Amino acid sequence: KEQPTTLSLSDVCNWIIWQFPKIAGKGLCGAVHPPIAGHGWFPANVEPGEALVHIYANVASPFKTPESAAQYIETAVTEPTP
Repeated sequence: KEQPTTLSLSDVCNWIIWQFPKIAGKGLCGAVHPPIAGHGWFPANVEPGEALVHIYANVASPFKTPESAAQYIETAVTEPTP
């Protein structure tokens, strides 16, 4: 099972968090983009109530679109275990 890296929302305050995530479990299934020009998207589960982001940065390479990153979670990853 893939294990995400868990960060607080304040840790990723200068990252781009995809604005169209899907509800999944107790959070949102989506994607995040670090503040690096030309960098791709990482799959992520966002828990706004807990102010946490579970980032799947262990993928072979970042995804070109946030939609494809979110699709990765829907097909390859189960509920995160923080």
